[in-house]
Amino acid sequence: MGESGASSEPPGLVPDRREISAAAIVAGALAFVILDVLAFYVALYRPWLDPFSTTGAFESAIARLSELRSDPRSDVLVLGDSRIYSGLDPRIASAASGGRLRFLDGSVPGTTPRCWFFYARVVDPKTDRFRAIVIPVDTYRDDDSAIGSRDGDRRAMDLHYIALRARPSDIPKLASSFGDWRARLNVGTDLILRGPELRDDVQAFAADPAARFRAIERAAAADAYDPLAAHPRIGSLSGLHGDFATERMTFPRGIAQSERGEIRAEVLQVARPSPDYAQYRRRWLGPIVDRYLAAGVPVIFVRLPTRPAHRSAGDGASGSLLEFARAGARLIAQSPYLALERPELFADHDHLNEPGSRAFSMQLGRDVARALDEPSSASLPPNPGKREPPSPRAPGNAAPETGHPFSIGVPLPFQSYEFWIFFTLTMLLFRATAGRLRWALLLAARAGLIYSARVASSVSP
Repeated sequence: MGESGASSEPPGLVPDRREISAAAIVAGALAFVILDVLAFYVALYRPWLDPFSTTGAFESAIARLSELRSDPRSDVLVLGDSRIYSGLDPRIASAASGGRLRFLDGSVPGTTPRCWFFYARVVDPKTDRFRAIVIPVDTYRDDDSAIGSRDGDRRAMDLHYIALRARPSDIPKLASSFGDWRARLNVGTDLILRGPELRDDVQAFAADPAARFRAIERAAAADAYDPLAAHPRIGSLSGLHGDFATERMTFPRGIAQSERGEIRAEVLQVARPSPDYAQYRRRWLGPIVDRYLAAGVPVIFVRLPTRPAHRSAGDGASGSLLEFARAGARLIAQSPYLALERPELFADHDHLNEPGSRAFSMQLGRDVARALDEPSSASLPPNPGKREPPSPRAPGNAAPETGHPFSIGVPLPFQSYEFWIFFTLTMLLFRATAGRLRWALLLAARAGLIYSARVASSVSP
């Protein structure tokens, strides 16, 4: 007679608990990958994005322009950020061209040149939709007066905009443009999975689906990214005066203190050469120029009115923009746009108001039509001088730092993919060991989590 506690199954047929646990972990990881691919690569989640988020706004602008019937004989795509969004009136620009061109607003507020390449590639995959591409810039020189020069390649917010549009082949370039090896690893992993870049959006949707549906309905009714519509800002800085001799500003009534600080920073800044920004422009504007010039589509740069007053009349083009011009891009003369940098034409420190938008759009329509009638060499500035040497290596491509080897001492947020990698590895090691080693492993893991939490709390604002 067998003992009552004995198993009735032969020993070889009883599954080992370790094998079951390992199989469950592998199955869970595989399910995660499949769900991630379906949601963010097949794009099943795209229709449910928050339309007012960075990713949602970018996708809404792409969808709206993609559904517009294009005419490559007349359509001019104007890329840009919020300054084009509020500064360009497509209908006024089209009329100013004599009706020969139809201007389309391809701007998305908050985007940068790093985002514009991905936008243009999606809306114009064969480079055959547009008569010309207009790229606005803050300055015709590689200096730090441009907004993008302040963070450039270090701006992680860009990844939220392009999360669903970066291809696997784009990831090495995107990741390498960031800082040390750990930042590059984080960026590369986030872009491969895509989900980490959309974590907040997904969590907000899961927390309140009804609110998301209402937001989608409101956005559809507003049609915020109609490429033929204008979005002028109200208000005026009329009465503003800058004394560059004393470095003082006189403000009209009603200007908030925070806005006064922004105006001072914009108007009183003394521009200095920025090799990092030169490299940034070559890295992100260069591919747009190369892609369209190779297809025979003119690329036109315009110096955007960026501040309500300026210190000097502006220097001629140099550095990266001069290189683009020599490659075949066209540079519109900047003096008419500098003339628009007047307080009465600005709503705040860097956005044109409605009168400014009308003046800018009329000038742009005339100038683009004229530029398309001239050979590209005609836009080169006189006496371009000696070609500038390539800029020094920027911090984005600097040698990896070793301050945090193996991520020791780096905060490990519960919601991060690093935590779940840590958790998975800990479980696998736990199942692969036995006896006291298991407890030693768990104690080490616990100590690591406690230390990480203390580091996180010490660095949080």
